[in-house]
Amino acid sequence: MCDARRATGHRSLQGRSTECHLHRRAATGCGAGSRSGHGTGGTGEPLTAGVPLLSGPLQAPAVAASRAVLLVLAGTLIAWGGVPWGTFQFDDFLNVVRDPATLDPAAFAERLPQGLRPLTRLSYFVDGQLHGLNAAGFLATNLLLHLFTALLVLALARRRLSEIGACAAALIFALQPAHAEVVAYVSGRSTGLMTPLLLGGLLLHDRGRRASALVLFALACLAKEVALVFPALLLVWELTRAVPRPGRWRELAIAAAVAVVTGALLFSLVNYQALLGYSSGLRPVSENLLASARAIPEMLSLWIRPWALSADHAFDAAGHVGAAVAGLLLLAGLVTIALALRRRIPLLAFAILWPLVALLPTNSLVAKIDLVTEKPLYLAWLGPALALGAAVSASLAAASNRAARRRVAGVVVAVLCVLAAASQWRASLWRDPVRLWLDATAKAPECSRCWNNLGMARLLAKQDVEAVAAFERALRLDPANETARLNLHTALALCGRACSDPGYHRPAA
Repeated sequence: MCDARRATGHRSLQGRSTECHLHRRAATGCGAGSRSGHGTGGTGEPLTAGVPLLSGPLQAPAVAASRAVLLVLAGTLIAWGGVPWGTFQFDDFLNVVRDPATLDPAAFAERLPQGLRPLTRLSYFVDGQLHGLNAAGFLATNLLLHLFTALLVLALARRRLSEIGACAAALIFALQPAHAEVVAYVSGRSTGLMTPLLLGGLLLHDRGRRASALVLFALACLAKEVALVFPALLLVWELTRAVPRPGRWRELAIAAAVAVVTGALLFSLVNYQALLGYSSGLRPVSENLLASARAIPEMLSLWIRPWALSADHAFDAAGHVGAAVAGLLLLAGLVTIALALRRRIPLLAFAILWPLVALLPTNSLVAKIDLVTEKPLYLAWLGPALALGAAVSASLAAASNRAARRRVAGVVVAVLCVLAAASQWRASLWRDPVRLWLDATAKAPECSRCWNNLGMARLLAKQDVEAVAAFERALRLDPANETARLNLHTALALCGRACSDPGYHRPAA
């Protein structure tokens, strides 16, 4: 009863979700140090068409494939290795802790055919059988998924970059601090499971294994319906090839047909229909498009503003028509630039188009409570990560001597260290619910929901007096916040008259 009472105020009740570029050199071909020299079957594609990313003296010391894998794994573990020491948070209580389908095979079997995101639910069930309701086990699975995703980014990057560029791209992807809500939060599982399935499908597609790619695509949709965007992502991948591949339009049409059939099957289920119905009641499509035009630039800016990351961004979806029009013009300008440059600088075009397309399911026609969130940025970061990896490789190739290359390498290492430190910091906040919501209330002091969730975190930490103060602040900001009112009454009942004593703390049970 105590746990059930405590969980009533969690956030879900408040609402939130080159084929080588074929640059042929007469004397040397692709070069001994090129991607083909490693026998992987991948191909190097330059940031700027016609300019090899690795040439001359840089080819011999290119990072070996096995060493790159170790570097990516080590870097990812340095940044995120503390994740399993976290705990369940707000939505986790509804999605995992209090859901009988997590532990009870009968409840799971009943839920699976009709519930939302069945593959994600299956992963929770497997974790529940292996670890019980031990948050460390669930979070360790999240970390393993992130490690696997980073290796898939490495494999994908090898299709278009040199080995050095691919390794840099994978590290840049893995160490992005905005990933904390996916990696360090159990309920980030749906995105953390969907993304490697989509990237695996993209990799298989690029290797010519189209049927297997479509199977992974379908599985990704069972993890999270956002994966239906896969054909559009394939289109971006194909449009930004330096050399167009024959037969691509037929393959894209097949992928689109699979998406239509899969989407129709999913949304024929009652729970998905209810989800759409709830979404349609949040705000009109036109209003949602205008609000998304403001939200997308703000979300993308979080990649370079880690200090602005938060568990709740308290984004106001209403009004601000002028800012929305400015956002639409900005997004249209970016798309125009990307399409104009897709032949001359294909990876720059990829870096622009990929995140915009990846955000379409969450920030376009279908409304959701919170338009600025961090989980959608996980899949979206692939595009910029590959372009930045190409820039690293190009900078090393352009260095005129060993000293210059060392300077470039030093800058790259320094940036990666900063990213790793920022990721460690964000992961540490997600390990401590009180610190997480103190951070959120500091960044959005007028957000009633943030103060309510801080109150719940304090209540769970047996800081009853501080919890009462947080609930009272939530009600002052929004007197209509019935969840905060209920939680305040619960906290007052726990404290009794002792609440007037600042030194009171509820004794351990």
